[in-house]
Amino acid sequence: MINKKFAELYDERMKWRVDIDYYIRLLKKEKGYAFINDHLVNIGMSESQVTNYSINNPQVELPEGLLLLKKYGIQPLKNAIVYDAWWRIVRNCNIRKKEQLYDYVPGEQWPKVVVEIVRHQSKVPAKLLKIGILSKLIMLLSRFLNRHILND
Repeated sequence: MINKKFAELYDERMKWRVDIDYYIRLLKKEKGYAFINDHLVNIGMSESQVTNYSINNPQVELPEGLLLLKKYGIQPLKNAIVYDAWWRIVRNCNIRKKEQLYDYVPGEQWPKVVVEIVRHQSKVPAKLLKIGILSKLIMLLSRFLNRHILND
């Protein structure tokens, strides 16, 4: 629950990652939160939800993901969970060449770390990347190989 005194607005350029962006801005501004251990909201599931259209859809995932990277930088990718999220976006959107990134977001510059994730995945058969533990191990190797980019 968010107190109405916060005047943060949603970024209208987004439809899928809009909540993440909103919460990041809110937490950066407020610097804290309280955990309420009660169920306060029930969310129904339906075919018409934005999730059903957006998840693993490169036409949504890539532009909005790049927008978040432009807003907050690549530093969050130092966190293994965030790096893994990008690994999964690239894998699940079946991005096998860096040119595909530019096909979905023309005229924009992609951070080198994302281009390297694509390059690393392109060296592994897509079928193998669908094996959870194997994909995770290769992701960790990719993260290790990209550590110099993330630490610049």
